[in-house]
Amino acid sequence: MAYAMLLFAVLDMGLLTVILWFLRHDLAAMMSPDPAVREETVRYLVFNFLSAPVMVANLVLVGVFIGASATRYSMWSYLISVWCVRLPLSWWLGHKVMDSSSGVYWAMIISQIVQFAQLFWTLLYADWKRYALTGRAS
Repeated sequence: MAYAMLLFAVLDMGLLTVILWFLRHDLAAMMSPDPAVREETVRYLVFNFLSAPVMVANLVLVGVFIGASATRYSMWSYLISVWCVRLPLSWWLGHKVMDSSSGVYWAMIISQIVQFAQLFWTLLYADWKRYALTGRAS
């Protein structure tokens, strides 16, 4: 069941982002009349749209583990992907490598891929189902 939910969510989000991709300039224009702000907004939307399918996959997998009371897996995935990958990589890519917000946005995508890899591995190989409630209803 988790595989079907995951596939459905990723395909739906992928379709939505393909549609929104063609509207990114219009969306940015609605947010600000300032050309510099619009340019940065379009840049952000590009990275956000690229990361959206992975982000929704992570949300589904986190929901699976929380629903099964296996919350430690979700906690560790966030701890590692945000604190050990995203934040240091944001600083390094944003300030040292690219010297722009694009580095921060790339770090966001990379950390989401790392989180997905952790969560998907857990789904396939860890004994996360042992945390599920096993009591019978009377």
